[in-house]
Amino acid sequence: MDNSPLARLAPELKNAIYELALYDANEIPLCAEKGSLASPSKQGSTASALTMTCKEIRAETTAMFYAVNTFTLYSGSDSTGLGHWSKNFGNEYKQVLRACARWLKKRPQSLQAIRLVIAHSGGDVWTECKRPAYWWKDTRKAEKAILHQVIDASKIYVRFSMVCYDSGVTYHTSTDSGEHTCHLDVLRECSVMTYELPTNAKTLALAVAEKALQAKARQIEECAKLYACCVGAKLPQLRAGLQKSHAAVLRL
Repeated sequence: MDNSPLARLAPELKNAIYELALYDANEIPLCAEKGSLASPSKQGSTASALTMTCKEIRAETTAMFYAVNTFTLYSGSDSTGLGHWSKNFGNEYKQVLRACARWLKKRPQSLQAIRLVIAHSGGDVWTECKRPAYWWKDTRKAEKAILHQVIDASKIYVRFSMVCYDSGVTYHTSTDSGEHTCHLDVLRECSVMTYELPTNAKTLALAVAEKALQAKARQIEECAKLYACCVGAKLPQLRAGLQKSHAAVLRL
């Protein structure tokens, strides 16, 4: 790399170029394959390609690659999510966590930089009242036993969605083509509340959830004004569903 124009750049400028090249806006998925996690490049991400250029660039960019990206661990089937959780599914979730722990142990120098998001399937306003609390307690317990020995708890987040209104129906009637959807994509977006919560402190998680609720409520009210024909028509149901789904989260 000595003869490369890149080597002659000031460190600040070179690092800025590295960061742009390493960042993946779509996040980097971590999916279990036969008890282990595939490398980011095998998961379809090209952001790590720069780290494989040569030894010198690898030494300069590896830590940055893990620092600028979010790594999303998919927790397995829908059965390990908030909406379907039971203790019988705990072993399936633990297998995913063990695979993640092995993947993390291979990157000891990057552990302080990694931000790990565990993506679970969510629930809806009909989720059994006690299930979210059981799910939160059991999954955090499994993470503490398996992941906290490898990575700091403050680096681990959990993401899930709550469906607060069933938008999978059609609304308007057209004299030309019969029933059709009207801004269904907007209504669906308003119907789903997504949470991304820190796992290291329940009080902090609930505070983040409350902030997310307020932001979602503002979005729904704004969309109701812009799309009065569909979102506005369902505004009472959306408001009620949002409060019900949030009440389930507050049981964590």
